[in-house]
Amino acid sequence: MKKFLRALLYVVAALYPIFVFTFLVILKSPVKIFSLCVMIFAMTFFLTFTGSKKKDGQKKTMMDWRPLASSILLLGTGLLCFFTNQILFLKLYSVAISLILMFVFGSTLIFKPNMIFRFATLSDKSIIGSSSEKDVYRYCRNVTIIWCVFFLINGTISTITAFSEEIFKIDSDTANTIWSVYNGGLSYLLLGLLFFVEIRVRKYVYKRLVTVFPLSTYKSYSRPHEKIMCYSMGSKKKTKKTWTDFLTETAILRKTFSDSQDERFFVPTNDAWTFIVTFTALVQTKKIPEINFSYTESFIKAENSEEKFNAQEIVDLNKKNPDLNLENIPEIDSEKTFIILADNGKFETKTLKYFEEKINLEIESNGKKIVLENRPFNITMDSPEQLLKKMLLMFTLGIEFYRQTEKQ
Repeated sequence: MKKFLRALLYVVAALYPIFVFTFLVILKSPVKIFSLCVMIFAMTFFLTFTGSKKKDGQKKTMMDWRPLASSILLLGTGLLCFFTNQILFLKLYSVAISLILMFVFGSTLIFKPNMIFRFATLSDKSIIGSSSEKDVYRYCRNVTIIWCVFFLINGTISTITAFSEEIFKIDSDTANTIWSVYNGGLSYLLLGLLFFVEIRVRKYVYKRLVTVFPLSTYKSYSRPHEKIMCYSMGSKKKTKKTWTDFLTETAILRKTFSDSQDERFFVPTNDAWTFIVTFTALVQTKKIPEINFSYTESFIKAENSEEKFNAQEIVDLNKKNPDLNLENIPEIDSEKTFIILADNGKFETKTLKYFEEKINLEIESNGKKIVLENRPFNITMDSPEQLLKKMLLMFTLGIEFYRQTEKQ
């Protein structure tokens, strides 16, 4: 019932100018009758939201102030109109809404974070703690200011239309029509236009942001779940792998590696997607990944065991496991995470921190250009170190890549 009344209030608030025009101009209803209807609706809504009691064992929650504020405002408007018999107070409701919204949005410029940034982080948690958080915050602050200016202008025009009979010396029916057309139609069109333009500008701005999430510190919410990570270009139908696929497959392989007694594993190099998923799962379980160009097997093999691990088979068998926890991402100590690189019989060991420092330098000098190219990258196999560096760079920047690796 409460949800229904809340939805009803939003409908009434949106169509309020049309109701005023219909009842007072077309149907010629008495002002006091219409104001009485407004008061009854406002009181019903107010009592519904203030009369509920907390059930036993139910946690105390903060009451939503927005429907309550709207019902109080409607009640006050109806009371003033009823006792003065003046339609002007009904018209000033739209002015009050604009002023309240301007105050609410404007207050968040002082009591941070700003309103648009709050909306942005509600829909995309990956903004918090990201390298682009400051840039996003500045953009959202500018958008919040624009909305404040819009509400000020809209409130000013609403005020002029409310007093149009006195200002332009026209008859009351014409004045009421002007007020209804703007407040019940044009103002919503302008609001929708501003919203549409802002969305288009936002997409353009976001595409130019360099958002960095290193492998050692990423979280489940670091990227949107539908974010595409890689494409497979071997058939007529181009398949895609998303951030959700990455979280799912690394969770599956973590379980496999955790259950194994072996400490070193080969990482497959002929498939970029399997490479990054396997490598991530290995370092998260504190295993030692070996990138060895002397081997070309498509499976992951425990070095001291005859048991063979085929990553894709393991993933396919366990993908529908309902017990997978995609939110719990193990921490990685990049200084203590060792990687074995082998090529033409030469072995060397480097830490994950070594690679992440190299990647940070690359991002500082060339990250903006890579992001703005806005195209999937081919992963080349010129050396084990370069292969890992390129894969970690793509992961850290969230750049799409092609699944098949290519020999240099």
